[in-house]
Amino acid sequence: MICLFQGLHNERRIGDLTLEEYLSVGFQADGLEIQSPLVRKANDGSICKWIVNVQDRLCTLKDAFENVPLCVGFNIEVKFDDEIEVSEAELQRVTGTVLKEVAMYGKGRKVFYSSFHPDAVDLLRKMQTEYPVLFLTEGGTYLYKDERKNSIESAVEVCLKCGLQGIVSEVEAILQNPGLVSKVKDAGLCLLTYGDLNNFVEVLHKQRETGVDGVIVDHVLEMVTAVRNATISGSTLTSCDDIRYRDVSSILKAAA
Repeated sequence: MICLFQGLHNERRIGDLTLEEYLSVGFQADGLEIQSPLVRKANDGSICKWIVNVQDRLCTLKDAFENVPLCVGFNIEVKFDDEIEVSEAELQRVTGTVLKEVAMYGKGRKVFYSSFHPDAVDLLRKMQTEYPVLFLTEGGTYLYKDERKNSIESAVEVCLKCGLQGIVSEVEAILQNPGLVSKVKDAGLCLLTYGDLNNFVEVLHKQRETGVDGVIVDHVLEMVTAVRNATISGSTLTSCDDIRYRDVSSILKAAA
């Protein structure tokens, strides 16, 4: 996250901001002029303004619990920097803060925790047993120094060692090797996926066929409509109207 404070570019990790600084960034609910616009750094290092179609003020976890309808479940991803070593004290501080907020405001809501950090998911399971914990992985589509992050097989080992309930994988890893689904399920774990390709109905249909338990998508209404229509009509998902399409034939061919 890059924050622009008083006209100066300052690269700041969200965890390094005070609550007051965090809430001062970007759109303000009271309509006051934005003093600290939200900007982002591109892969080439350039800085540009963060522009979105719909914007609102940044909120806290407490705000989300109090303002989102109780029927909506939360996937609370506990984030850490992938490029730096995180101390045990920092893991404890961040995880403990999140768990405290959930304990205070999350009663009655369906919640599960997730994280890309293997030690964080271990800690989340040790510190509480009320809610499921899932391990996030890119499944080898991007490689890290920590080998535990680099494959579905390694993710299964992390889950079994830490007593986790399942895996959330980048969808391309599953499409490239659908046989991994059975390996996850045979270990007694649930399997969800995320990624841009999950916003295309052909990919959703392929995952239903292979036994994936759930998907994380951006275009929620469209995907829910596709699933419901297919269930009612008994037809394939690709017969539904009002669903976005693109040429993903090469990816699906590899998954066949």
